[in-house]
Amino acid sequence: MVRTLLKGAAIVLLPMGAQAAVGASCTFTKVCKSDRGCSDTEYSITVDTEADPVTIETEYGTLETTAVASGAYVAKHEKLILLLTFGEQGSLLSVHSTGSQDFFVSFSGDCEQVWN
Repeated sequence: MVRTLLKGAAIVLLPMGAQAAVGASCTFTKVCKSDRGCSDTEYSITVDTEADPVTIETEYGTLETTAVASGAYVAKHEKLILLLTFGEQGSLLSVHSTGSQDFFVSFSGDCEQVWN
């Protein structure tokens, strides 16, 4: 398995012979919670770019996404909305509550492409 950092607004595909990108493994090292400030963390998700639609594997289970822009995906779980973006300076995941408790959590880190 070869991994390549995701850079830019889209997943970068590099020629690897018969190998193909099957997704991304994202590790977030910083978390910010509503108005409580930020701290270090170790939170990971997996993105399956072979699925249709693209899915995100989280602690809540497998979530189907909607692409909203190149390198940006939205998913919903119960009363939570998740937004995942791949950017030149790293990747961001934000989680927003649509329920009775108003809060948001944002994670920053990097995603690496996973090859078969």
